[in-house]
Amino acid sequence: MGLLLGNGIINKNFSMSRLSWLYAVAIILSIAEGYYLYCLGVEKCATQSKLSSCLSSCVFILMAYTYLRNDRYPQPRQRAILSLGDYSFGIFFSHVLVILLLRKYSFYNFIPFPINSALVLGIAWTVVYLTAKVLPKSVSRAMGLR
Repeated sequence: MGLLLGNGIINKNFSMSRLSWLYAVAIILSIAEGYYLYCLGVEKCATQSKLSSCLSSCVFILMAYTYLRNDRYPQPRQRAILSLGDYSFGIFFSHVLVILLLRKYSFYNFIPFPINSALVLGIAWTVVYLTAKVLPKSVSRAMGLR
């Protein structure tokens, strides 16, 4: 969906309020679907791809697309999100290494969930950004860093 929106194949303006309601419905469906799978047996919960998860992901992509296309929002926030998108492939592959390195230090185990996730994201983002700047453009693009 991101490729279709980014390449202009899907070119439609979406209402953020309508997308917010649709996202809330998708989350409720996801909870209901998870409960249904749980009732079928715990072993089925972890192995199934849920349709509601795909729906909520698509709606979230549409919300991010609408947010970035809207000129009412401040530019620095848009640049940060676009930068995160540019480096997301490298962040995806490097975050596991960052977690493994941080777990060797005892302080990491005492950091609560949302903060440790932000820390891992920040470190992985910085490492990928610096790696993309150091390597030649052709190599960093071939590695998916930019």
